[in-house]
Amino acid sequence: MSNFAKASEFGVAVTMLFFVATIVTSLSGHETVARALYWQDSLLQTIVPLHSIGLDSISLYASIPFGFIIYGTLAYIALHFSRRST
Repeated sequence: MSNFAKASEFGVAVTMLFFVATIVTSLSGHETVARALYWQDSLLQTIVPLHSIGLDSISLYASIPFGFIIYGTLAYIALHFSRRST
């Protein structure tokens, strides 16, 4: 399996894991922890104007592929350097 495929799978898995963990922690009343776990949504919501209900939900769903890209890229870089050192 190529590094790109491994990194892509890792990006999807980590993003979905953090998404589910965010929902669970948010429902249990730990909003600060939930925002820290799903930081990419918080980052995108800072770009959206305040009190814009429709755009908040759009940024929530837009942060999912954003997470795929960020975590996948980090995994690809880590795989690249780990193969290079061996």
